[in-house]
Amino acid sequence: MKLMDCQTLINRSDDMQIISMTLLLVLFLLSGVLCGTSAVESVPKYEHKDPSTGEILTCDKCPPGTHMAAHCTATTPTKCAPCKADHYTELWNYLPRCLYCNNFCFDNHEVEKECSAVNNRVCRCKEGFYQTHDFCMKHSECGTGQGVFTRGTSQMDTVCELCAEGYFSSSSSALDSYIRSGQDRRIRDTVLPKQRGPLLDQIKAWLNDASVEQLKKLPGMLRDTQLTAMADKLEKRLSEIQQQTSNCTLA
Repeated sequence: MKLMDCQTLINRSDDMQIISMTLLLVLFLLSGVLCGTSAVESVPKYEHKDPSTGEILTCDKCPPGTHMAAHCTATTPTKCAPCKADHYTELWNYLPRCLYCNNFCFDNHEVEKECSAVNNRVCRCKEGFYQTHDFCMKHSECGTGQGVFTRGTSQMDTVCELCAEGYFSSSSSALDSYIRSGQDRRIRDTVLPKQRGPLLDQIKAWLNDASVEQLKKLPGMLRDTQLTAMADKLEKRLSEIQQQTSNCTLA
């Protein structure tokens, strides 16, 4: 008797598993049907009065990239047509015609995204410029004694800050930050010897002993240590000396 009861329980357990799996399968299929119905019903609608009958109809809107070519009727759906070149619709609509791509990139703008059937042309500022209202302005340069705190972007101007103690900046720039004053020690040691004494005499002595190659390399050495303004002045002065003194040449 007990053996029969056990067998009965096992059979019932198997039946319950089959029923559970069947219910899960039915629920799965039902959810798929409901999802499909929802997708169909998700198409946006608009109301249109049939001019022939006066009946108010609920018509489907046309998808992005198309426009409404003919309203729906009691027996036919809305007729949609694709946008022609240089025209677009970005949203579901029932416009009689597509919109013209009227964004043009000029001056300091450049094309970020070209006109297509589903979007207008998108412009952005060129490298080195940022957007302010409808214009692209050149990034500000940080002056002497300042460094770049935040580099400019296409949406934001350069942010400058004063050099902290122990740092310097000898030129204007929209990209360069300030540097430690010790980083130019190599050029300072070359141009201005460390030992004390009459500075002018030391400079004259160095110039008298300097070779032509050393003089030619001096502007480049200055630029390597961010002393751009000083290098420009030196090159200008050397050029003037060459022009004024025909018997003196650095070539």
